[in-house]
Amino acid sequence: MARVVIEKLNKFYQSSRKAEPVYAVHDLSLEVQDGEFLVLVGPSGCGKSTTLRLIAGLEEISSGTIRIGDQVVNKVEPKDRDIAMVFQNYALYPHMTVYENMAFGLELRKFSRPEIDRRVGSAAEMLGLEALLGRLPKELSGGQRQRVAVGRAIVRQPKVFLFDEPLSNLDAQMRMQMRAELARLHHQIKATMIYVTHDQAEAMTLGDRIVVMREGWLQQAADPATVYQHPANRFVAGFMGSPSMNFFTGKVWNVEGQIWFESGAVQAQGGVRVPISSRFSAGQAMVLGIRPEHLSIEVRPGWAPIEGRVELVEMMGAETLLHLRCGSERCVARLPLMAHFQLGATVRVHADLTQMRFFDAATGERISS
Repeated sequence: MARVVIEKLNKFYQSSRKAEPVYAVHDLSLEVQDGEFLVLVGPSGCGKSTTLRLIAGLEEISSGTIRIGDQVVNKVEPKDRDIAMVFQNYALYPHMTVYENMAFGLELRKFSRPEIDRRVGSAAEMLGLEALLGRLPKELSGGQRQRVAVGRAIVRQPKVFLFDEPLSNLDAQMRMQMRAELARLHHQIKATMIYVTHDQAEAMTLGDRIVVMREGWLQQAADPATVYQHPANRFVAGFMGSPSMNFFTGKVWNVEGQIWFESGAVQAQGGVRVPISSRFSAGQAMVLGIRPEHLSIEVRPGWAPIEGRVELVEMMGAETLLHLRCGSERCVARLPLMAHFQLGATVRVHADLTQMRFFDAATGERISS
């Protein structure tokens, strides 16, 4: 296996309609450790798939450097980079059996038949495909086809595995099952894996580290817990989490040595320490963020009250998602119970002050509290 080092990577396209080039990836620098499972996540058009294709050699680099192991691969052909890629569509040969699909790449590389049998057998056992080796792709379910595509990559034993949204075509239950299988597979083979997805749940459950991208720019790179609990900016805070973080726009005041945050929906005092003395002036606009699970209908000492009108109640089984209109803002509370609320009723929830996050209203950058 090998580490992957990306230094000041740029990819732009010259548009016939604009004098300025259109950037898909901006000045990206990133290091993927040997054996790490790294997930690139972000909305459509953020540059994550383009980055993966640049690593694979399927797109030409505009500027910057990519190293796989100790080799700079900018000018190296894809077939010579010692990588294996699993795509969103399974790309299986319909006239070949599962065994033949998995063995085909090894046959092209002139591996001996005993070695091909050994590698295919090992991968099939790992992925639970032993009973399916004689079937054609049309005789398989979507999840089975995706496992064959993964197996075809495994038998190559490459330095780096690249996954481009491989689970997008599967239903919700199958996606959960395949996520667990990919996590188990990584634990078994300890390979370097780079995985692209727009699904933040996949990113949180699979990645040793998550790279959040937006419009070609890297927003944050950290382990899942850090990205979720300490987002670098408002975009990351809103993108990671389902339902996403609640935001309230207001102002910060320093009254008699106490820091206050005020908006139309929430007032919090004491315990909320915002460094306005060094970077902000009293009265400056700021955004407060609070995750749905940190709101409660129970009255708790020191928690900040938020009052709103019930717009929607989603009963999820073990929990209830309560959607409120709070003045000009909307918020969602994740309540750990089956609760009934009347639409249009006024409800007061309380926010855990210790879990509040503050963001600069102008730049979106997080302010340490």
